[in-house]
Amino acid sequence: MQCPASFPHISQLLKTLLEMALARHIDPEELIETLKDHPLHKAGGHRRSTNHTTPYSSRYAASVELSKYKIPQDGAPADTVHQLLKDELDLDGKPSLNLASFVGTYMEREAEALMIENISKNMSDADEYPAMMDMHARCISIIAHLWGVQKGEKAIGSATTGSSEAIHLGGLAMKRRWQEKRRAEGKDTSKPNIIMGANAQVALEKVG
Repeated sequence: MQCPASFPHISQLLKTLLEMALARHIDPEELIETLKDHPLHKAGGHRRSTNHTTPYSSRYAASVELSKYKIPQDGAPADTVHQLLKDELDLDGKPSLNLASFVGTYMEREAEALMIENISKNMSDADEYPAMMDMHARCISIIAHLWGVQKGEKAIGSATTGSSEAIHLGGLAMKRRWQEKRRAEGKDTSKPNIIMGANAQVALEKVG
């Protein structure tokens, strides 16, 4: 019999496992050998010449297979590769229907355009992109004011690649402040305790 109280813990465990999914190396030669016994391969059939008129015609009429697991010796048309990858990614769920992870499912077209226009900039190269770094500093200030920074206080922050990394850094900062306060009071700091709801970001569990 299942206990309803355990459902939030199971949900958090599943989210953690999905975030830390592992992938196994695939040997393309071994995979191709196993496919040679497939009925469609044995049937053979007439091989048509390669036609790159459209992505689909090149995909289904090509006599040369496109490698999936290593860089091929020869290149392939960009529109063909794009269509192949797009078709494969279409098997994923729709972000607008995803209620199980910490993602934003809507963004204005202007924001998307800004991201595409600046996607080639390296945020680590601060000297080369001073305008972007100035915006980064302004974002830190905006978030600091949202969290009620007081006059005279100096908030410190950094951009991250995702919510899990941000939660880790924020949780560790909270833990360090708690440890400093406990040490000043002469108390033990070996057993931090965080009280949170079942809807909290699962990365907080790794902070302790």
